[in-house]
Amino acid sequence: MILRCGATNTLNLMFKLFRRPKHDEHAKLLLQRAQIIAASSTLPILNAYPALSAIFRRPEFCAHGHWDFFVTAAGLGTGLSLYAAQHPPSDMRLFASALILHIDSWDGQAATAVADFQEFVTCNMNSGAEHTAAIGSWIVWNIKGSPPLDPELVASPAIGALVLNGVRDWMT
Repeated sequence: MILRCGATNTLNLMFKLFRRPKHDEHAKLLLQRAQIIAASSTLPILNAYPALSAIFRRPEFCAHGHWDFFVTAAGLGTGLSLYAAQHPPSDMRLFASALILHIDSWDGQAATAVADFQEFVTCNMNSGAEHTAAIGSWIVWNIKGSPPLDPELVASPAIGALVLNGVRDWMT
């Protein structure tokens, strides 16, 4: 399921009408897990992939505004996809509406970023890219603000694996 901002009002209404505490709790847990992954991954990734250091050293770069935001958005999109693969569509819609409420309270632009992430990952996987490489390349592209160079893309599978593995069991 791809989150679209225009669907926010409908999802909010659905959630209010058919609210289940488990959806709200799962949405909170996913947001918290994604934020923890973002906050704890900066130094290990920079130490392992020095080619990314130039991106982080740019004057306009802000770890919280760039890295944390995009890694969190990728974690949310990945968690949403994992949830969709394991639950019926009716349950998924309720979870997505709960998640959108938490995403909006965290950052007003995050729902758009999650939708962009899901579209990017789906398109890249349909073109033959590995799941982790697609996740990581979306993050690198966005923190850089332009298409990454090959040395920067080397980090993509590791970044993607960090996100995927970090949210894989977020409901437990």
